[in-house]
Amino acid sequence: MFKKLISRCLLLLCFLAANTGNLFAEGKPATELNKTVKVEGLTGLNLFLAQTYNSNRLLFAVISTGVIVILGVIVTYIVSLFIKPAGHTHKEE
Repeated sequence: MFKKLISRCLLLLCFLAANTGNLFAEGKPATELNKTVKVEGLTGLNLFLAQTYNSNRLLFAVISTGVIVILGVIVTYIVSLFIKPAGHTHKEE
């Protein structure tokens, strides 16, 4: 158990060390990254998401993340319905 924890911590440390260059990447200043979505011709959910993206990026990110999590749970449940009858079950260590 302890060996597994140490190996995962080392793996995480290597990943973080390899990606620190991205923290100092040069490019356009953040002030030039203001992009908006055109809302002409959109209705319903598409209009709501476009307006949310344009007005509140944090709320849009939270909504997007929530939808991804919900879809992941649904897909996992559906896959488990097909795997359990085939005899594949979770094994306790």
